[in-house]
Amino acid sequence: MALPSLVTPNFVAVAVTVGIGLMIGIERERARSGDDDGHPGGIRTFSLVSLAGLLAAWVGPYMQLAGFLGVTALAVAAHLRSRATDHGLTTEVAMPVTFLLGSLTTQAPAWTAGLGVLVAVLLASKNTMHRFSRQVLTAAEVRDGLILAAAVLVVLPLLPEQPFGPAGLLDLRRLWLLLVALLAIGMLGHVSQRLLGARAGVPLAGFLAGFASSTAATANFGQRVRDGVIDGRIGVASALLANLASLLMFIVIVGGLAPRLLLASAWPLATAATALLVSALLLLWHQPREPADVRRELADVGSGAFRLRHAALLALAIFAITVIAGAMNHWFGAAGAMTTAIIAALAEVHAAAASIAQLAATDSIGMDRAVLGLLLVLAASFVAKGVVAALSGGRLYALRFCSSLGLALLLAGATLALPLAM
Repeated sequence: MALPSLVTPNFVAVAVTVGIGLMIGIERERARSGDDDGHPGGIRTFSLVSLAGLLAAWVGPYMQLAGFLGVTALAVAAHLRSRATDHGLTTEVAMPVTFLLGSLTTQAPAWTAGLGVLVAVLLASKNTMHRFSRQVLTAAEVRDGLILAAAVLVVLPLLPEQPFGPAGLLDLRRLWLLLVALLAIGMLGHVSQRLLGARAGVPLAGFLAGFASSTAATANFGQRVRDGVIDGRIGVASALLANLASLLMFIVIVGGLAPRLLLASAWPLATAATALLVSALLLLWHQPREPADVRRELADVGSGAFRLRHAALLALAIFAITVIAGAMNHWFGAAGAMTTAIIAALAEVHAAAASIAQLAATDSIGMDRAVLGLLLVLAASFVAKGVVAALSGGRLYALRFCSSLGLALLLAGATLALPLAM
């Protein structure tokens, strides 16, 4: 019975504490230069500091406070002693942090172990983080990142969660989420372009952004094409890939709610998805390979990740379409569920698809009407996105984009005559 008694909370705390001290101490030891006198701590120091935190936690809160103040005083003294040769504060700050981690192991050893690993990773990533912040990031990108963080963490929690106004049509939270989506998609496209170049990075960003909001992605790529940041063919292809991702979500929703409807609409939906993919690939295939000077221009370190004014105007335009669709839905909803779903598709295609799938699952409408309803929902969604494309990217962008969407919808409609066993 002696062996199981070793596996107690105290034993786990000791193991985690020693592991944290060794891990941080080894990292600090390897970070030293050739002169050991210029650095205040290494593997033994951090192991002892971590154990001191654990012992202080066992004794009581007053000992924890005294121990923390003592370790902090030692760190300050070590910095004053070594500041002539070492102007950094990382090791000195890591000492009281290690003490706190040692104290925390008595309450949450699993979380403490994870935090210890995170601290060690941050310490070991000095060169990478410095190079990224000083050489890779630009002032404009830092500014845009702070704007996006403020939009999500500061403004969004302050907005009302419930819509207001006539029939609850005004939803400030939804408007702000739309603006955040536009900014985030712009950031994703910018990062992908910086890492992979416009030819590969922007289309990949478009496909990923489509799972969040294909409408916002269409607007964002149109804006980037109009501003000359990316080529028109790459922008249209990226927007088409975003809509392909949205269509894949559309298919998953229909299949989850009404498997029989998915089987009945397999030909039209598969044809539409294939047409969008082929159109995007053809646009990318015929796009000339970027010369080195063009790639450098596209990845210009002075450019920002997005344009806030344009994103705000596009968010307002899309929100206006949503409000108009909601008003029509409220006033003419009694005209029938199918009409309501098609009108709703102007603003939210997935919700419209779900409503038709639910009608088909409960046999409220026939399967043929449900399949036709899905195509009409897609058509309404494509019309709304065509308007967004014209507002954001101009005539040529909208023409290329709408031609591909129209071809996909036309081919999907042509497959309705194909037999399919149900």
